[in-house]
Amino acid sequence: MNQRISAKIYGLVRRNHEILVEKIRESDGTLKCYRPLGGTLNFGETSQAGLRREFQEELGTDITILSLYCVAEEIYAYRGQAGHQVAFVYDIELSDKSLYDVNNIRRIDGDQTVKPD
Repeated sequence: MNQRISAKIYGLVRRNHEILVEKIRESDGTLKCYRPLGGTLNFGETSQAGLRREFQEELGTDITILSLYCVAEEIYAYRGQAGHQVAFVYDIELSDKSLYDVNNIRRIDGDQTVKPD
């Protein structure tokens, strides 16, 4: 059993009343959930540095961090495994303003498309 705490970082990109999210799918392709862009915090990395890294990797853009929106903790069971996650969620702006003008954005680090929802 994995008994580690996972540290996550997410950025809330707002366009009017929309938030940029990506679809998260199960291994069989069924939709699991929607979530803001971000990922896993690396050991020794601050949450803000990790969030900047994730947006560079995923969209190829720098970000401006506006404020810490919340810190959320979840202890859960998924597929029979216990999990424990802490997530830092920030309000941010994309430096590449042209990304606000499109409805679907292709991620650089994969074939997923992200969109405001």
